Amino acid sequence: MPELSIDQAFQLALLHHQAGRTADAEPIYRQILQLQPGHADALHLLGLISLNAGRAPDALDLIQQAIGLQPNLALYHNSLGQVQELLGQTEAAEAAYGRALQLDPNYSEAHNNMGNLQLKQAHLVPAISSYQTALGLNPNFATAHTNLGNAYLQQGELDSAILCLRRAVALNRNVPSYHCNLGNALAKQQDLLPAIECYQAALRLDPNYATAHSNLGNVYKDQGELDQAIACYQTALRLDPNDATAHNNLGTVYKDQGEPDQAISCYRRALELQPGAAAIHSNLLFATLGHPGFSSETITAEHVRWAERYAKPLRTLIRTHSNDRRPERKLRIGYVSPDFRDHAVARFLLPLLEHHQRDAHELYGYATVRRSDAITERIKGLLDAWRPISALTDPQAVDLIRQDQIDILVDLAGHTRNNRLLIFAHKPAPVQVTWLGYPAATGLDTIDYRLTDALADPAGSSERRVGEQIFRLPHCAWCYQPRDTPNFAARPPERPLTFGSFNNFAKIMPPMLRLWAQILGATPGSQLLLKTSLVLGDRIQDRVREIFREARVDPSRVLFWGPENERGAYLGLFSLVDIVLDAFPYHGTTTTCEALWMGRPVVCLVGQSHVSRVGLSLLTNVGRPELAARTEADYVRIATALGQDRPRLATLHKTLQAQMEASPLMDAPRFAADVESAFRTMWHTWCRRPGE
Repeated sequence: MPELSIDQAFQLALLHHQAGRTADAEPIYRQILQLQPGHADALHLLGLISLNAGRAPDALDLIQQAIGLQPNLALYHNSLGQVQELLGQTEAAEAAYGRALQLDPNYSEAHNNMGNLQLKQAHLVPAISSYQTALGLNPNFATAHTNLGNAYLQQGELDSAILCLRRAVALNRNVPSYHCNLGNALAKQQDLLPAIECYQAALRLDPNYATAHSNLGNVYKDQGELDQAIACYQTALRLDPNDATAHNNLGTVYKDQGEPDQAISCYRRALELQPGAAAIHSNLLFATLGHPGFSSETITAEHVRWAERYAKPLRTLIRTHSNDRRPERKLRIGYVSPDFRDHAVARFLLPLLEHHQRDAHELYGYATVRRSDAITERIKGLLDAWRPISALTDPQAVDLIRQDQIDILVDLAGHTRNNRLLIFAHKPAPVQVTWLGYPAATGLDTIDYRLTDALADPAGSSERRVGEQIFRLPHCAWCYQPRDTPNFAARPPERPLTFGSFNNFAKIMPPMLRLWAQILGATPGSQLLLKTSLVLGDRIQDRVREIFREARVDPSRVLFWGPENERGAYLGLFSLVDIVLDAFPYHGTTTTCEALWMGRPVVCLVGQSHVSRVGLSLLTNVGRPELAARTEADYVRIATALGQDRPRLATLHKTLQAQMEASPLMDAPRFAADVESAFRTMWHTWCRRPGE
């Protein structure tokens, strides 16, 4: 640089750097350092170029050299913290940001970076404080607004999150991630159309933004538009084949469409990319339950692998319990669930909560509810304490449960979406139980019991070897409470005999469709109505029709009834069918109870594991065990014979609701007493085991 002074060369390099021409700036900085090795600003800026180029170790060395020359510049310490954070040196990064703020307490970017570090550590309250301080110093700091919004989002403060994220977009509409983050918050609030608009805005700015494509797919999935969701995920994976989240999301859509092989393949690929993702592995487990090709032994082994991989390493963190061991004292019962809302789990839980003996039990709810509704408020009113834990890490939730001195902690989710099973791996309560939300053993040996009954899990069940011990209630493992009872018109005599399925389509496998085709083939003039909560695309409908065509049954006899067809109260839709056909191997629970309550007989095929024996328990408890088939041939025979016996069918339509109402399935006081007796027995057992 003979024609330029060092200062002039530095200014030229800085102009290139600020314009984004780092390839032009970098050689000038290096030439400056050859002439003046102690040029601190050149060292610092060359360090930033190295950082952005992915050469973090080089960046660390250069910035540390700059600090050695100018130790009291907050800017340098802030940059050092960014490099150390990228390298995973969390404590060093925190110290660097702290030093920057000590040198310049009004340094808004350092406050923002400190917030980012705290957010990564799940320290939400300090992170929010850091972002708020940054914004107090610079109200137009768009990045801090979006970071604060994301922190509120993790904390479950959706309204505050949306306010911050909207502000970030208003300050700078040209940043795709700002639109995407706002879309995420709106999607969590179930404002799906505005969320779609946000993702589309992000994609207009950057058509190759893989995360926006994937998140847009999530919204379409939540809307039940599965074909569109698949297209979005496939686009995201074309742009980023190593996106574990997109593979997981695509797997979930395949599962929802009744394509378990594709779903399991996606989940396994996601786990290859992100082997520590317990939630993805839980999705894989859930998908195996409804797969007719997986034996009980294979499913059990997969659950054991989950526990060995994620729960076993936490055993060293288990502490002894100091709970009062008096056997007959008032017990503190904690229920953990993401489904304290209008959800099947909540509706089956309500009868128990409403009939718990309050003088003998104190009830706590540990909730990870995405969005509250009227059912949430109803549950809150039945509990002594409501503990939102969405924003808490597992160790933080464990500490809260121990502080509450919970005696019996009940998991209501198993391996379903948004579960918190790893809380149970820490054993925060002396007695831990799983019930209701998951039709299999969880695999955790820190869960002591699984509540069930002798029909769903008969003596000698192979699941006894896995994790929790089976505890059989004396009557039934469920108590049904109807959501409404519409008065629908009598069956029109001119309507064809109609078989129906109200199961989630994820449970409807090709082998079951072939049995249903046999039933229609043996019942001339009949039809099959498939009621789903999803918008089934042409590909899935064509797949179903092809199965019936192969069985020489006119596929026009299969009717698809999705959410786009729904009118009026859901239960009124049972007036459209005469006989309900349960799925296999994954039986319905809510749908079976609803059908029986609405006077519609249900025919099920009984298997060997819990997931395929729920129907047997429900039908036996309502006094109709003859509708539970033990073989495929019996399943076809029972359904066909019932369809041909119109007088018997008419009698069932008139009498099943009364039978249901008089059965153990709707005897809430007795059910609550059975569960409370089970809890007390479990408690007595623990009280006799000192040292835990």
